[in-house]
Amino acid sequence: MVTHPKTGEIWEHEHGPKGGDEINIIKPGINYGWPTITYGINYSGTPITDKTSMPNMAQPYYYWVPSIGPSGMAFSSSGVYPDWTDNLFAGSLKFEYLERLVIENNKVVKREKVLDKIGRVRNVVEGQGMSYEEMAEAMKVSKGTIMSRLSHARQKLQRSLAECYEEQFGGSPQRRKASGGKA
Repeated sequence: MVTHPKTGEIWEHEHGPKGGDEINIIKPGINYGWPTITYGINYSGTPITDKTSMPNMAQPYYYWVPSIGPSGMAFSSSGVYPDWTDNLFAGSLKFEYLERLVIENNKVVKREKVLDKIGRVRNVVEGQGMSYEEMAEAMKVSKGTIMSRLSHARQKLQRSLAECYEEQFGGSPQRRKASGGKA
């Protein structure tokens, strides 16, 4: 869950079944519908329900198809990269990337993989007012967790992440995956 830096609204993402991961803006008394309505299906491929909407049940602010396994979420608000101000960033456990969601007129209008193939992103935190160099220095990598600091210099950041991973675990995420988790 995160608080929108301008509106103070509480935003959350949740894991659903296949096709059912979603973002909601939490409001008192709202019925978000699970499992009566959903855009997902069971992992076995069978339907959970044939309904994606019903009266008195809120639609998600956004939903992912396919499911990304969202984990960690942050708004860009520091102003260090003005083009990203008010964009939402979410980590993907399933596909191992950091995603930028561009929001215009209260709608997600674009998705972008900012950092791809970086391991299972567990947390997303914005480095307030930090330059790229400070972000790279502040990046923390620990077993099973990648704390990503936002940066539009994503190629440099990917290299820094790979170097940190190599130093921490003795091999790249790709080599570890190919060797069954061994360096």
